[in-house]
Order: sequence, then C-alpha cells, then structure tokens
Amino acid sequence: MRLSKGQIVNSRSRTTPCTSPYSLVAADFTGNGQMGLAVANFGDNNLSAFLGNGDGTFTPASGSPVAVGQSPIAIVAGDFTGSGRTGLATANLGDSTISVLLQQ
Repeated sequence: MRLSKGQIVNSRSRTTPCTSPYSLVAADFTGNGQMGLAVANFGDNNLSAFLGNGDGTFTPASGSPVAVGQSPIAIVAGDFTGSGRTGLATANLGDSTISVLLQQ
C-alpha cells in the first residue's frame, strides 16, 4: 500500500494459514531495514511472523508460527533485553498470561 495525497493507490493482501488473526505489529525483526509483520492468532494460540521483502510482500519467518498462551489478543515488539534485537510479547486472554519471545 502506498499513500498518495492521503489516498491509497496500491494495496496487496496475503492469505495466511491462521485461525482468527487478532492483532498485528510491524517491526524490523532482522536488522536489515525491512519492516516485517507479526500476527497474534487467537484461534491457533500462536503467533506468525513474516519478514519484509522490501517490495510490499512478506515471507513467513523460519520457525513460524510459534506457540504462545491461550487466545492471544494483543502483540507488541521491542528490544526487551537491550541487545539490539527485536523481541515479541503477547497478552493471552484465555489463560491470563503473557508470552515473551526473544531472539537469540
């Protein structure tokens, strides 16, 4: 999608193998300057990560999807350890937990 004078001039959609995608976050997960997406999948109790290709398309990240708690409803990205690497955290409604996923 590009915005031109406040209007969407090009959009792309991608079908993901997810049940009930509920929330998403955009971040540079690899440090290459390309924005990726991570999706909290409410119905699958996991999150899916997609790496940006730099042209508006995305590729599933290796090891994705990743299990989290029950019924994740929110997701955030951040450097939770000060390592310079982007991690992910979900808020899980079904079991009243949070899940934190750190890059190694």
